[in-house]
Amino acid sequence: MDWKFFNKKVNNLKEKYKIYEENNHIAEEELRELILDVLSWFEICIKEDTFINDTALVSAFRYINNKKKHAREIYKYNFTTQALFPGNNVFPSSQLYPSKFNVIWCNIDTETCEKRKGQWKNYQRVLANKNILETIDFLLDAMKRHYEIK
Repeated sequence: MDWKFFNKKVNNLKEKYKIYEENNHIAEEELRELILDVLSWFEICIKEDTFINDTALVSAFRYINNKKKHAREIYKYNFTTQALFPGNNVFPSSQLYPSKFNVIWCNIDTETCEKRKGQWKNYQRVLANKNILETIDFLLDAMKRHYEIK
């Protein structure tokens, strides 16, 4: 059952991501809530089950999930506007070609807790500065294999 909620939260994030990109506008609080929801349901799925697939990817997500609990900035986003539609509107215009919208995991420079050093190294290697949706898709695939979901 937890898997279904996790999958639903991932789909919600993907839908909003697409809307942000198409509308050239982001709701910052909503984006934060969506990302934190995905991480929270990931944690629920691996804690309340026998999720033993402790790969570098899962380890990296465990690390960033822990960091979110400490109110640390864990992601950043940017828009790169492509161009205006032909017309008489001046910038800023609601008639923009879709932007290139990107949300990436932040680079976390160092980890002082010895217990989390391995997770931090995995995070730096697997998630840091990478697109959130792409990395969540990798996690989703790993979880599908674990739960044997088609």
